[in-house]
Order: sequence, then structure tokens, then C-alpha cells
Amino acid sequence: MAHTVCGSGSVKWAERVFIALLALPVIGLIWQGAGGVSGQPIQAGLRYLAQEPALFQSITLTLCVAAGSVMLSLWATAWLTFRVVSASQSDRFLSLTLAIPHSALALGVLLFFGASGVLVRWLLSGSAEVTLPDYLFPKDRYGLGVLLVLVLKESAFLTLLAIPLARRLPLQASFHMTRECGWSDWQAWRRLVWPQVRRMLRAPILVVFAFSLANLEIALVLGSDQTPFVAVRMLRWLTDPSPVAQQAGAIAILALLLVLVFISLFWFRLDRALSMQLPSKVTALQSWHYFLCWFLFPYFGSDWTALFRCNCLPRSPRLLNTCGRFQSRDGCFCVVLWWRYYCGLLLAFGRWTQLGQQ
Repeated sequence: MAHTVCGSGSVKWAERVFIALLALPVIGLIWQGAGGVSGQPIQAGLRYLAQEPALFQSITLTLCVAAGSVMLSLWATAWLTFRVVSASQSDRFLSLTLAIPHSALALGVLLFFGASGVLVRWLLSGSAEVTLPDYLFPKDRYGLGVLLVLVLKESAFLTLLAIPLARRLPLQASFHMTRECGWSDWQAWRRLVWPQVRRMLRAPILVVFAFSLANLEIALVLGSDQTPFVAVRMLRWLTDPSPVAQQAGAIAILALLLVLVFISLFWFRLDRALSMQLPSKVTALQSWHYFLCWFLFPYFGSDWTALFRCNCLPRSPRLLNTCGRFQSRDGCFCVVLWWRYYCGLLLAFGRWTQLGQQ
């Protein structure tokens, strides 16, 4: 019974049904964008989009907010994951934040930070003046309110995905090895461990970017009325009584889907190209390691172990950035090798100088 329900045949059948359900709306959009409802050619919908006022400003605002939310969410995810993993803190607050609907969180931000919200009333409760300030946040034209809600939600989403991935890596060994190089745990996390976790989160990062581009409920609640987001414009076009406006909305949604597909392909191809460079770099570093160990060992003597404790020399940004893309063992290995080679050359030069003076 279990084999029948969970077998490969049933899984393929379920996947086909799911793909068919996803393909039906796309087929409807293609039919409507081609003029199936309006009876007009596709050029009519394109002319409607070209005549839409402030469309370029809406696209720019949407792209900037989406890119900013992804970058800020990644920064917050790195810090939150480090706090939870290194200090063994609970992640229940992240689950509670993720369980709050987007529209409810947007309404809460609006009622708390608005010009007549709770925060302003608390600040003015002890003053004689009762005039409320006049400002637009969080419904500002720069999308800062939308950006705030997106960062709160998506950082919790990415952190809950990053915590189990980070715990699969040898964190304690990495922290112990980098402490020998004079790094703190946060520096080791940010330069060695987090790049590996971020690389495993490439698909969720794309999901976050796609949602930030097409989010509707947050943009409706906190979006500016002067320059609406693209998703709000699409909703207005699709619900407009004019068939040409509906055709323009379908064309806009199809264009957004194509942009997301191209971005996904570029993202995964770039990640694959970077990962193919890993074996050659690791092999070269290991070869230099063996060569320099045999070459410099006679000049170190009993001070060889002291090389691990040298932390007063400048760092090599190029090598450390390269190590950030390695796996944890190879990244820590490369960092330690760099310190050993640099300090070893200095000690060897000092020994040669002493021998020459003697």
C-alpha cells in the first residue's frame, strides 16, 4: 500500500498534475495577451502599456525595492543564523514572525508607524501640543515601508532555511582553526561559513526576489499612491472593464515571468561556473603547501607551531575572498596556509639575516 501511494509512478503522476495546474493560468494569459478577449492584435496592448503614465518610475521602484529587500534580508539572515547557531538560541520567534500573514504585518506597521499611529500618539502623550506630524511613512514614495515589511518577513524565511544547513557544516572545527589565525567567530562565520550557506540558499533567494517583484498585498497596504508598484498596476489592468487594458495586464504578467526565468537561468549558470573553478584552486594551494613545508622547515626548528599564533600581519583580500567560496574544510585550510607561508617567509628571512651577521 505504501509503495503504491509513494512509489515513483505516483510521484510522477502528481508532478504532472501540479505542472498542468501551473500551466493553465499561463495558457490563459497567453490567450488573453494575444487578443483572445479584446479581439485586438498584440500591438494594441503594447501601445496601451507605452501610454501608461509613470510606468518607468514604477518599474524602477519595484526593482530597487526587490533588490534592496534581498540584500538586507541576506545580511539579517547571516546575523540571525550566526546568533542562533553559535549561541544555541531558540528560533521560535522566527517561526512566529513567519506565521504572521503579510497583509496583517503590513497593517500593523501602518497602524504603528503612521502619522496618526500608536508610536506618534505615545510620543505626544506627554506634550501640550496635540498636532500630529505630517509625513508619509510608511506609505512613502520611496517604498521604505514595503521594504521594511519585506525584510522582516523574508529574513525570517531565509533564516529558518539557513539554520539546518549551517548545522550540517563543521562549525566548531572552523571556529577553532580560525581562532588560531586571530579571527573572531563572527569573522570566521562571515568570511568562511556564511558564503557556503548562502550558496546552498540560491533557490530560496530567487523565490524571495520573485515574491518581492510581484508582491501585491504589501504594496496595496503600504505602497505609495503617487508611484504605485508594478503589481498594483497589473491588478488594475486585469480588473479594468476595458478589454485592451486586460490584454495589457496579461502582457505585463508574461513579461514579468520571462524576466524571472532569464534571471534564474543566469543565476544558476553563474553559480555553476564559479563552482567549476574550485578543484584547480584547491589542488594548487595544496601543492604549494607541501613545497613550502619542506623548503622552510629547516629554518623554523621548534618555532614552527608559533606560526599558527601570528595575527599581527595584514590579510590578503583576494585569497580570503577565494576561500569564502570553498567548503569549510578547504576554506579554513587555505586561510591557515596563507598565514603559515607569510609568517614563514618572514621568519626564514630573519634567520638568514642572523646567520649572515654571525
